[in-house]
Amino acid sequence: MELSSQGSGYALTLQFGIDAYLRRVAGLRTLFDSSDHVSRGQFDKFTKQLLSGQSAILGMSWIPRVSAEHRAALERDAALDGVPGYRIKSVAADGTLGPAPEKSECYPILFTATEDVSSPVYGMDLNDGGVRQRTLERARDTDAMATSPLFTLQSGTGHCRGFFVALPVYAADLPHETLDERTRNLRGYVLAVFQTSVLMETILTTTRKPSGFDLYF
Repeated sequence: MELSSQGSGYALTLQFGIDAYLRRVAGLRTLFDSSDHVSRGQFDKFTKQLLSGQSAILGMSWIPRVSAEHRAALERDAALDGVPGYRIKSVAADGTLGPAPEKSECYPILFTATEDVSSPVYGMDLNDGGVRQRTLERARDTDAMATSPLFTLQSGTGHCRGFFVALPVYAADLPHETLDERTRNLRGYVLAVFQTSVLMETILTTTRKPSGFDLYF
């Protein structure tokens, strides 16, 4: 009984800690909910505050919905806005990046915290037919935070496994109560990448572990 009680208490502590991190992601969505146009400077300033004092979130991004007719304009505007040579890209089977094929809509990384403007991550289209796209669609369809499967991170130190979470952002003053409304009125997504080991270690270091109690993840 004592062991079960200690385990339940520890699980609750972990859940509270994870929820605290996820609230930072929800906080980023409020920035886009409050304005139809968020500048790169506003995004950088806001995410700097959200990421301050923590190391589990490796980055935060804004992923707009871009139709085929607006693709060229977005690429041009992003390049003029400080990301030289910005292009919407897709990931090939061998992991290389190349120009994304023409499609009805893309979901490229437009703003991202912690990455230099020369980073190849800018312009990566998450509407890729794989787990990235399915995670975004699940967030859109449920109007809730969706979590990706674990994957190998390209940054961070130590055990470089992690996941991302995504939250949908809908057009202001338009309904999104039904699936059809959510699909029609979606503006894009806010996204955060977590390093699993750092997330757990950060939470556990603030908690006193009972003697004789080991945790494995």
